[in-house]
Amino acid sequence: MSLLSLPCNVRDDIFRRVLLVAHPLYLLQDGDSSMVETFGPEIRVRWRALLYTNRQVLDEASAVLYGSNNFSLVDTTQKQVVLLQSFLNCIGSTNAGLLSHICINFPSQSMRMGDQEESCSG
Repeated sequence: MSLLSLPCNVRDDIFRRVLLVAHPLYLLQDGDSSMVETFGPEIRVRWRALLYTNRQVLDEASAVLYGSNNFSLVDTTQKQVVLLQSFLNCIGSTNAGLLSHICINFPSQSMRMGDQEESCSG
């Protein structure tokens, strides 16, 4: 019996058990590299190996990986644009369209009004 001979709902359950994590997947980029790394406390070294089985498994599993997980950009605010662009380029437009949760930090600025200082998010 092969994976593809299983009913769709069973395959989807397998993909969720392998690729869905309970915590955010942290995305980071080393220096000037265009390679985006994924970090998570419970992620095994080859946790995405299932994606390389064949085209049909890649398509079905990618829907779970990108559509159900939370992605968080880890970098200074100024470099997050480059990290986000690199991540979207790496996963391609089809997988980017599957994304449903992505966390981007916005800079906070302090404004002085009279003697009071207020913090603003922008």
